[in-house]
Amino acid sequence: MRRFERWRAFDRRLPWVADALLAAALGALMVSDGLQAQFVDAHEYRYVLALVAGLYAALAVRRVAPLVCMAAQLALLAALTGVGTVALDAYVPVAVGVFSITAYRRGWWHAGAAVVAMALGATNGLGQQGFSVLAVGLGWYSMLLVAAGWAFGLAARQRQAAVAALEDRTRRLEIEAAQQAALGAAAERERIAREMHDVIAHSLTVIVAQADGGRYVAERDPAAARGALAAIGDAARRALADTRSMLGVLRDPQGGEAPLAPQAGVDGLADLLTQARSSGLDIVFEERGDAADVPGPVSLALYRAAQECITNVLRHAGVHAPARLALVWEPDRVTLEAVNGPASRANAGISAGTGPSRTLATAGSGLGLAGMAERAASLGGTLEHGPTPDGGFRVLLTLPLGGTPA
Repeated sequence: MRRFERWRAFDRRLPWVADALLAAALGALMVSDGLQAQFVDAHEYRYVLALVAGLYAALAVRRVAPLVCMAAQLALLAALTGVGTVALDAYVPVAVGVFSITAYRRGWWHAGAAVVAMALGATNGLGQQGFSVLAVGLGWYSMLLVAAGWAFGLAARQRQAAVAALEDRTRRLEIEAAQQAALGAAAERERIAREMHDVIAHSLTVIVAQADGGRYVAERDPAAARGALAAIGDAARRALADTRSMLGVLRDPQGGEAPLAPQAGVDGLADLLTQARSSGLDIVFEERGDAADVPGPVSLALYRAAQECITNVLRHAGVHAPARLALVWEPDRVTLEAVNGPASRANAGISAGTGPSRTLATAGSGLGLAGMAERAASLGGTLEHGPTPDGGFRVLLTLPLGGTPA
């Protein structure tokens, strides 16, 4: 098997060597037996022998230059016909040449070559024997031999076309698979970036609020300051746990699967509200209806939306702004509404740094609301948001419960 593979590799690299060996073997076998009994005149014998040997020698380039091979064979065949001598061995290499130009040369050169070769064969037989049974038989023999080479060449041509089409399709599928993988990787990076934004933005907002509050009450109420420090630690640990949970879906460098942690969901809203209230935010939570079997992506979207809304309240309105979070369950959908009032005077004055509950002096990037809108659209839901008449802000997220779009 290995020898055969080595020979195939050598044949692909130097095809003319194999063809030259094939031509020499066929020529030696057929010429030695066939021509000796057909001629009496030594001069004529040597001349015809040279022509037939040339027909076989042309096969050495039948694959690297099939058109050159066929042109040389037709010229030699025409010269042989002019001698007026029938050499049956001459049409074996011609049939191989017709096969080669049909299989390895593009275009319609093969049709012309086959027709000319068959015409020369018929002419050779008739020119030597006249319109006799032997002449007709010789003509048919030469034409059928060339026609067989042509037919096998057409079959090889079709097979090569089918193989080329299959290879092209395979290559296109590989390219498409690579593109799909790249798109999937980009989508995964975007998802992780959105999740990281939600987790880090919320956690840092809580940490900053607790740090400001702890700094303000450190001298007057050491116990409250220690509580703020504890809340900071809890928020940081929760952020680390959420980050590990998100990145745990990635394969580790050694090829094993990293341990996975449960994703956040509506079951974590109570802890989220507790964390927000520990930061000083007076938020009211309402839940109406019965929670059915919530799909994982919908549960995660509700949690992230509530987290982003609380973050925005702390960042833009401050802990003294009134806030309300309502979760309404219906048979076919769930609605999350977050409403907060305007920043109070205390928050406005504190934003200069004079109190514990100042608003965070950071400009929003808009990624939170944009991420919520993208997540809602991917689940077949809608997101509405905008200012309220009293100067506050309202966010309304609606998601279907009947399944998530593919």
